[in-house]
Amino acid sequence: MNSVSTETQQEQEVRNAWEDFAKHFKLIFYNNLSKKDLTMSFSWQLEYKAIGEIGGRLLEDFFVSKLEEENDKQDLITFEPVHARAMGDVKCIFKHNQKEFIFYIDIKCNYLRMRERTFEYYQKKGIKKKKPGQSHPNIMSVEKLKTFVEDEEHSNADIAMLFIKYDIDKTNQSFEFKIDPQLEQKCFFLLRDIGDDYFDVGNLGKGQVQMSKLDRLEFTTRGKREFLDIVLQKRQKDRIQRPTQI
Repeated sequence: MNSVSTETQQEQEVRNAWEDFAKHFKLIFYNNLSKKDLTMSFSWQLEYKAIGEIGGRLLEDFFVSKLEEENDKQDLITFEPVHARAMGDVKCIFKHNQKEFIFYIDIKCNYLRMRERTFEYYQKKGIKKKKPGQSHPNIMSVEKLKTFVEDEEHSNADIAMLFIKYDIDKTNQSFEFKIDPQLEQKCFFLLRDIGDDYFDVGNLGKGQVQMSKLDRLEFTTRGKREFLDIVLQKRQKDRIQRPTQI
């Protein structure tokens, strides 16, 4: 944890709104995902690996649709869908202390046994490959983050990460998704608070912010500008270490 906050007064206001927003959001998440029978059936046999590869997108679509339904049940948070290249997967407009704050939530679904099931598939099919390594999900491009931080239009806004962890139970040709409805900090947090050792910048295009070591994330408290500066430093360091090949 940083001993001295690098947040501006405006960023502190956004954080205060976030802390209140998170309490309401976690309750909505719990109410929509606890004791729900999330099942699918197919007319042919599918491997766990196949369901794991598409399951995240299906769960994301399910949850975003549930959030939109919340607009008819309460007026504290307005949930809006976004287009494919927009910030995050859902836009949340939150009323706090007579002001409106916007949180763009990027949803990532993580099949807990994906590596294990993929390796089982390799063995079953006689594919000579090792067990896959940990995933490093892309969050957003560095340029998109830079535009967001530097645009005054987003002074009352922030970017949040939502990791939905799930397992799969298979019975014949039916699959059931098992989701923990309790959101711990490692599953729901402001992007700018990720500890330095738990994100990097991939060398795709002008740079992609990537997360790593998802099973043991640690956090700090910092402002949006400081986070952007760290990302830009990581991008520059990566390009010095791995110069473009001609």
